[in-house]
Amino acid sequence: MLSEKTVRFEKASQDAMGHGALEGQLAISSQGILIVFKLKDRTFRKHDAQQIELPFSEISEVELKKGWFRPIQVRIVVREVDRLSAFPGAETGELLVQIPKEQADAAAAFVSSVEFERAQAELQAVESRTWGEGNADS
Repeated sequence: MLSEKTVRFEKASQDAMGHGALEGQLAISSQGILIVFKLKDRTFRKHDAQQIELPFSEISEVELKKGWFRPIQVRIVVREVDRLSAFPGAETGELLVQIPKEQADAAAAFVSSVEFERAQAELQAVESRTWGEGNADS
């Protein structure tokens, strides 16, 4: 089940011919981030939408980047490089997508929510380890 914290994104093509451009959305689910994207080729080929699920516990960093003359971007870094291998241009475990201007507020809310949920997941992991160790001593 997706929440209302959904943000549309675009990723520019990887070459001068316009091949490899992407469009999609980032959404928050109960377990993590859902990335749904579709390749926008300049040819007549149809591409199916793909999706990647990232649990909050596997997200290392999430950031909203914006400046005076720069596009609004969301940057997501994961702990395991393989998690983003299906996303073109994110082979190093870092995802950087451009956000349309009209989605700026939604992007800020998205990043804040992901940071909060990620902190909650880390806290639960620490508590379960702590409680697990305490019970072992009894």
